[in-house]
Amino acid sequence: KTTVRFYIPQNSYVSIEIYTIHGKLREILVNSMKNRGIHQVTWNHSNGKFIARILINKELFLRIF
Repeated sequence: KTTVRFYIPQNSYVSIEIYTIHGKLREILVNSMKNRGIHQVTWNHSNGKFIARILINKELFLRIF
């Protein structure tokens, strides 16, 4: 189980997608407008390395876990 936490300074469109280390899309966790503030989403996954692609108002962040 992994929790992804993120802060949004203003109401924004948020997309969080999970990919395998080989680039295959595994799951879309968030794909919607969110209010400003601190948010978190939890993902139950199997063992291995994964990449979270986090898009907040056209800014892209990547996290490996």
